[in-house]
Amino acid sequence: MVDAIAGSALVLTFGAVVALLALARPARCPRCGDRAVSAEECELASVPPVVAYVERCPRCWDVVARRTVGACPD
Repeated sequence: MVDAIAGSALVLTFGAVVALLALARPARCPRCGDRAVSAEECELASVPPVVAYVERCPRCWDVVARRTVGACPD
């Protein structure tokens, strides 16, 4: 009985790890379909200047996703 519970827990844990890895894949560009790369940018045009994590397409340079983190250091 204990072996069956331990075995099912191991199978469920393995399935959860595989599902999380499948969800963690990088975003794709809607225009060309290439995988986006992540970069940290300091946006000086905003007041006050902020730091943002930006995912851009390396082929067409479009912004796929942007997440503001905080104030830009001096």
